[in-house]
Amino acid sequence: MSPPRWERGPNPAVRGAPFLLLRYPGSLAALAVAALLLALALAAYPLFLSASASTLVAGEIAEPLVSRYGAGMSYRDGALPLADASPPGTGTPVPLHRRRGEIFSRLTSADPRLGPPVATVMGTRVAVSPADRPQVFRSGILFAGTDAAGHIRIVRGSAGSGALLPDLIADALGIEPGDEVVLEGGRGSVRLPVDGVYEALYSRPRTGYWLRWASQIYPACQDCAPPPQFVIMDRARAIELSATFGAETAVFLWQAPVAATTSLSLDDARDLRAFVAELRTEMARPDTSTGRIMACCSGLPSGSGITVTSSLGRVIRQVEERIRAVEAPGRLLRAAAVAVGVTVVA
Repeated sequence: MSPPRWERGPNPAVRGAPFLLLRYPGSLAALAVAALLLALALAAYPLFLSASASTLVAGEIAEPLVSRYGAGMSYRDGALPLADASPPGTGTPVPLHRRRGEIFSRLTSADPRLGPPVATVMGTRVAVSPADRPQVFRSGILFAGTDAAGHIRIVRGSAGSGALLPDLIADALGIEPGDEVVLEGGRGSVRLPVDGVYEALYSRPRTGYWLRWASQIYPACQDCAPPPQFVIMDRARAIELSATFGAETAVFLWQAPVAATTSLSLDDARDLRAFVAELRTEMARPDTSTGRIMACCSGLPSGSGITVTSSLGRVIRQVEERIRAVEAPGRLLRAAAVAVGVTVVA
């Protein structure tokens, strides 16, 4: 009487079954291809969604009304005093705009996905006249910004220590590089050399660097005249002249754009949005030195108070809507690929 099956051990034919496929290369190749197809079907769908989301994020950020400047973080004070202020506990007067700029740089540098901060300031409105013909003038606005000359199209001359005039003013007054102009404000006038003439921003396509200044650059309607364009100069001089002409405040804007070398995935964009929200919360806390200096956030309309903005929320919403549109067909194709792979293996 033979022992029960469980006492006889594995059937030798079963033990050798996998190796029998070596005798049939066609069957072995078919099984390998089927297993590979099954593995690809399971892995390709998440990879496809991730790659598609990253491409969509890059496309949304590249939009002219977003750009890497808009997708980063912006802090704006529409009426920041120009006078020096003493920090709590000290008698040393320090410009408040300098302290805020330092804090903004420190906070945003904690995330490598944000690039170096861009500091801009819009000063007071002035009358611009040729030095030899003060009776004719055009209106302009004092402006300064980090690498501002690199984001305009200079048509004559070059950037220097003097002023860059928009062609809207220079052509109307017959001013050329090397000439002197008189800038007149509410409490006096100043002579300034002209280094170059640039194409007025309102006549050019919108770009990310100037995104947050669009309401000051472009006409309010199709038939409206362009607003006074920027007279660009270095930051210290724009602030000094604004104070000289009697202005007590100026509009200051700091931006931390998405780093030029950074490619954001959808998860990166979500993390960066959360980081910006954390900074905004920190700047709004009145019980900390950071919150007291940054005095965020008024909730008033842009230009009339302190605001922190970022277009990342818009980017993420657009990408999520597009991803949802391809998820259902993607799941169907994945299920079909899995079914084919399982059938071939069987």
